[in-house]
Amino acid sequence: MLRNNQVGQMAIDQALHTDSAALLMCSPDYFDVTYQINPWMDLRGWNDHRDAWRARAMVQWGTLKAIYERLGHTVHTIEPAHGQPDMVFMANCATVLNGKALMAHFRYPERQGEEPFYRHYYQSLKTSGLVKDMAFLPAGMVFEGCGDTLWDSSRNMMWVGYSQRTAQAAPAEVSKAFDIRAVALEMVEERFYHLDVALMPLSGGEVVYLPQAFNADGLETIHAHVPAHLRIEANEEDASLFAVNLVNLGGDIVLSGASDTLRQRLEQAGYRLHFVDTSAFQMGGGSVFCLTQRLDNTSRS
Repeated sequence: MLRNNQVGQMAIDQALHTDSAALLMCSPDYFDVTYQINPWMDLRGWNDHRDAWRARAMVQWGTLKAIYERLGHTVHTIEPAHGQPDMVFMANCATVLNGKALMAHFRYPERQGEEPFYRHYYQSLKTSGLVKDMAFLPAGMVFEGCGDTLWDSSRNMMWVGYSQRTAQAAPAEVSKAFDIRAVALEMVEERFYHLDVALMPLSGGEVVYLPQAFNADGLETIHAHVPAHLRIEANEEDASLFAVNLVNLGGDIVLSGASDTLRQRLEQAGYRLHFVDTSAFQMGGGSVFCLTQRLDNTSRS
């Protein structure tokens, strides 16, 4: 009989042999911290050294893109738009599953100006065949894409965060749009305004999460779906490093940093870790996952 950790390693090994991922990014040409719509946005710290931070952002973004390409993945890019400083955070623009893109509608007016650019670009992806269809939630319903929807391939389901940036009714609509199971988690802590900074499913079946980001009902939901040996609790040091906002591609994990405890758990589970500095983007409230949209997630029938 195989042990649980052997089962997890088999899942990782199998994922390593899948085709390269199709990823979408947006260059930070116009990235800036000019307003505050989450607690991490540091206007004063940014403005004190604005030119240096903007230059650093370009280098950090280029390094992240190069890591993806070195690992054998394809990175598509959308043209950045002047006056849309947060467009670099591509995870929020949509959720894509089985070739269908469910488009975002942002809560704050500061980001709503990004939406027409995304719709135009995804229309071009339909022409190229990378996306087959575009869908929208009911008019006026706020929904912030992969910031609050995380595809869990091991469980063939979608984790959906709600309350701060995504409407409470959205999980049911996400389930309907993709014809898949959606598990809702309320985001109760101001720092963890999106689900993707507080929880992340991995290819081997593990789930990394910050317990302090969820109420008792949320923790009960996580525990009900993830057995104890696959639950990886991150800590406050990880929260400050945006460690949970990682990108997992098969046996590889790309992340901004991690506590020694989290690093050891991930390596013991068989993952290869690739660290990249995202300090400039953390001043805007995001890190590796926020900068990346995956276009080729698929569900099992």
